[in-house]
Order: sequence, then C-alpha cells, then structure tokens
Amino acid sequence: MTEEQGYYEVGLSRNTVYVRVIGLATMYNAACVRDFVERLLAEGYHRVLFDLERCAGMDSTFMGVLAGVATFEGPNGSPQVTVLNADPSNVGLLEGVGLTHLLQLHRGHVDAPDIDLVSLRERTREEDRMELVRDAHERLIEVNPKNEAAFGAFLQALKLQMDADHRSA
Repeated sequence: MTEEQGYYEVGLSRNTVYVRVIGLATMYNAACVRDFVERLLAEGYHRVLFDLERCAGMDSTFMGVLAGVATFEGPNGSPQVTVLNADPSNVGLLEGVGLTHLLQLHRGHVDAPDIDLVSLRERTREEDRMELVRDAHERLIEVNPKNEAAFGAFLQALKLQMDADHRSA
C-alpha cells in the first residue's frame, strides 16, 4: 500500500480545521494530517472537522491519530473533534476501538464548507512512520483499555523491532 491510495484536503475557517479524507486513511499517510492539525491546535484553533464522505476506509493507526487529536492539549484545552459523513463501515470501525466517546459523530449528510482546500500528502521516512504507528496504538490503548487485547501483542512486537533496528543502525 502506498500514500497514493489516500490523501487529505484541508482548509481553515475561523477557529476550525477542516480535513476531508480522500481514499484510504492509513499508517502510510496519517503523519501529515496529524502534524498539520496538531500544529494548528497548538496555535489556538480549537475545533476539528474530519469529513469521511470520500473515505474508503481507515486503519488503526489513523484511528489512533484521531484519538491523539481529540486528546491534544492546546492553549484552549482539548479540541472539539467532529466526524462528518461517515458511512456505516467507518462508524463501525470507530465504535470498534471505542472512539465514539471522544469524537462527536454527526449522523446524516453535511455539505462541505465553502472554503479553499489544499491537498496534503505524506512525505514521511520509514523510521518516522514506525514511531507514528507506535504512538497511535499507544493512544488507542490509553483512551480505551479494552484495545490492549487487540493491539497489545502487536505493539510489543513493534517496539522490539524498533529497538532492534535502532541497535543495528
């Protein structure tokens, strides 16, 4: 899987960051949106809209990024994070990892805001991507301890691999 299978369109309006997910939202393209949104939250934006109307699916890393955004502590505290236009499959994924208590899930269709959007594409090195995957899964377990059963062994193996890679570098 490559970054070309998914990307984001982003825009700003007053205190709100708008993110439209195009295609697949995965470990291969999630770092750029995390970095973009968290930078703006640190600058004082306090509302984030994730529009999933054109999202073909998401992996646990992207959902961990959503959890990280929802629990990010900016100058205005944690942001209000709303998911728009999620199909039943994506709603099921969010419910499956227990994120619906952190995110406002707007049921029903919402038109995109009338703002200028720019494309945001991933350009992350492999080492940074593995850190993103680790951090995202740690956050999923932190926000919902039940996720330990699903991701604990994977996370432990990933950390061992990252340590081994670090020692051999």
